[in-house]
Amino acid sequence: MRDSVDRLFSIEFIPATLDRDHDLSRRSGPLMIALGVLLVLVGAIACIQFLTATIASVYVLGGCMILGGCMFGLAAFVARRWNIALLDVLAAAIYIIVGSYTLRQPLAAATAITLMLSVLFMVQGVVRVLAAVAMLPSHWPWLLLSGVATFAVGGMIMLGWPASALWALGTLMGVEILISGVTMIASGAVALRSARRHLGSKPGMPLPA
Repeated sequence: MRDSVDRLFSIEFIPATLDRDHDLSRRSGPLMIALGVLLVLVGAIACIQFLTATIASVYVLGGCMILGGCMFGLAAFVARRWNIALLDVLAAAIYIIVGSYTLRQPLAAATAITLMLSVLFMVQGVVRVLAAVAMLPSHWPWLLLSGVATFAVGGMIMLGWPASALWALGTLMGVEILISGVTMIASGAVALRSARRHLGSKPGMPLPA
């Protein structure tokens, strides 16, 4: 009896669920493609206007740090133990002071952030190379290539420091936005293609334009 109910459920409800999923993909695909194109444009502008993008990213970071400091300050008022409240107040003071300095001196903050970013890239590159050589996973050539490329980017930023602070953050942010835009365009195209294939497989259903 239970097998019959399960079979009836799979026959009646799974196709309806698939239809709803493909209909959602058909409607969300164009939106994803449009957002992806917008992200590509923003990323391209950020790569071209790298100094403006660098300063903008520093301002965003400073604003986020001040906001985080305010949140720590609010948490200190609701803390039930004085030592936890004291730590929250200390964290709030550090966040607000560093965030305020970042907003007042964006170029100096960008210089410090760029130095830390270059060190992070170089360390991450070394870790990836060691992981590829030591563990030899199935994708070790790609992991090795990724490690070498990451180390090279970090080394290039380090060799050009402090002048690299003028372009590194903005360029990297632009490249990240570009990659996100291309990924979203590809996802939207795949969703539309899947919806067209599903509708085309059903008799009497016209393909969406």
